Amino acid sequence: MAWPDWIEELKERYLADEANAFLLHGAVQGTTFDAEGSPMDCPAVLRAFLSRTRPIVGTLRPWPRPARIEFAGIADRTRFENLVKAQEFVEGTTDALRESDPSEALGRIWRALSTMGTDQAYIVRETERLVPGHRKRVDPIPGAPLLLHWPDNEQLRRSNNVLVFLSHARDAVRAELADSVACIEVKAGDTVRVVVPAATEPAAQSVPEAVEPVVTAAETAPPPPDTTVTDAAPTESPTSAEPTPSRPGLDIDVDEIRGLLTPALLRTIVDHPLQHRGARLPVMDAVAQVVVSLRPEMWGALTFDLDDEAEVRIQGAGSGSFLQLWRSDIALDAAAGMLLSKLDGTYSAQLPPPLDPTAITALSKRIAKLLNAL
Repeated sequence: MAWPDWIEELKERYLADEANAFLLHGAVQGTTFDAEGSPMDCPAVLRAFLSRTRPIVGTLRPWPRPARIEFAGIADRTRFENLVKAQEFVEGTTDALRESDPSEALGRIWRALSTMGTDQAYIVRETERLVPGHRKRVDPIPGAPLLLHWPDNEQLRRSNNVLVFLSHARDAVRAELADSVACIEVKAGDTVRVVVPAATEPAAQSVPEAVEPVVTAAETAPPPPDTTVTDAAPTESPTSAEPTPSRPGLDIDVDEIRGLLTPALLRTIVDHPLQHRGARLPVMDAVAQVVVSLRPEMWGALTFDLDDEAEVRIQGAGSGSFLQLWRSDIALDAAAGMLLSKLDGTYSAQLPPPLDPTAITALSKRIAKLLNAL
């Protein structure tokens, strides 16, 4: 396994018990690194690395609104919700916090961090929007200390939990936060080197069954409430491929996915307007078509657009299921962003978009992994 140098530095400083909280600054957005054989941005690399030793890895996206907490996998979300519920039960808390609000989302994370028995890691993107360096006022977090005080919290310091704050510059965040964490610069030109064998890594703590009660599908967290998702009656599948029957243990081949994904992307990139690319809508549309062609029971024909406030709007039977599946895999979103970042201008059937083969392969691998896990 190979990791960028800044991951090596984070690991070494954590194992030296220097800190549980880190500030990664520099090329934390828009730069890809080679890890696990796939190109990933900084948050995706962190997620892949931390998932090796943490049963829960979450990423807070405070911007664009609505905010949301994304998880490395559906199981991570379930464990997180169980911890939040357990802490609320112990404290007798009755107020429900919304993940669509950044401060309340941090409040939910704090509730999970206040429990014991399950190692957790959280990545906070665009920290400069939460505690800007130029602003004196710091927004309060319901039921939690100010974000500036998290790194020095004694319970957090004694735990195996990890917090990673991301910012484009060290001085873009409040000095109190930067001074209380371990700061690591992320450089676009960082090399990748082979890490010490996994046997020397801290072992992932097993999660006792008593801490994780069985959660039914109905208890799985819904999409953030501020995202408009409406279900309509299913219509004819948007793909021309004949749907195949659902089969238990379906083994999806990456080459098969790539063969379906490429023509779907050529269509959706042409069909969607330019303003949809920032929200990943052309790729979402293509992925939905590929999945439903192989697993037609997942959802019906979905439509993707933006509402009057430029928020993602998905309509069709099973739209909520699709949104949850998309947000359960951060690497899927990262690969979509990489593919769309290579495009410039409008395209047509006569002038098709140039599709980056590396991004296509990364997307195909993520889709195959998701389908084989269902």
